[in-house]
Amino acid sequence: MKSEVDADYPAVLMFKPGADQMYSVNHATALVGYFKSYDYQTWTYNNYVRVVDPYASPVCEKTIYWNTNYIYGYYIITVY
Repeated sequence: MKSEVDADYPAVLMFKPGADQMYSVNHATALVGYFKSYDYQTWTYNNYVRVVDPYASPVCEKTIYWNTNYIYGYYIITVY
């Protein structure tokens, strides 16, 4: 999926309830980016995704910790 996002193809992430303590129901967001952050206390990298949340009012961009337990799946939208 990284190569698709890097190529500016839109993607939609499908979150399960309880994702990063943000959503209480199944939820879909537009994936707009991703990044890693190094934690100097645990000596590990943490993965994050940047999403645009259409449910928020006003619509806003959020950073969510990447945990595959939160994800149902994703859709990549290809335009020909």
